[in-house]
Amino acid sequence: MNAILSPALGIRAVAARRPSKHAKLIDLGDGRHMTVRHIAATAGIDITTALKRIKDGDRGDHLLRPARQAIYDVGNGQRMTLPEIMAHTGLSAGAIRKRISDGETGEALLRVGRRRPMKPRSPTMVLAFKLARAFPDRVPSVAEVMEAHPMSESAALEWIAVIRHALEKLS
Repeated sequence: MNAILSPALGIRAVAARRPSKHAKLIDLGDGRHMTVRHIAATAGIDITTALKRIKDGDRGDHLLRPARQAIYDVGNGQRMTLPEIMAHTGLSAGAIRKRISDGETGEALLRVGRRRPMKPRSPTMVLAFKLARAFPDRVPSVAEVMEAHPMSESAALEWIAVIRHALEKLS
């Protein structure tokens, strides 16, 4: 039985997992003893962080302190943590860290979206974007396609078929 399901099933208390007989109990210095795993879970830190703190000689409440979050200046006297910036911009942690490593500060960290749009990867994509901008909501004639971009009549007919298919998918 786990701690999440037990309240839903009406079970009030679930026995805590006992440390194995091989788990070393760490003296916190204030009369409490915990395993490294229990220290990490209590503090909300990784086990390796807990081990480093023990090795550094931390004891008591100092050993059980939660992990610090870096705070970034986002302009206008406002300061935010990485998760707050992620929630504001909708970007991933990696994208925010990339901005920080690129030297962006202040309001540039809160910019929503990309700094510059991605460039098309091929001449076909350039033409597809060009025709999509020229005819966003209708199927053009062969003459209109050939006027928007010089091409043969057979190529224009192929592009018309592609545009027709794309518009059908959108509706």
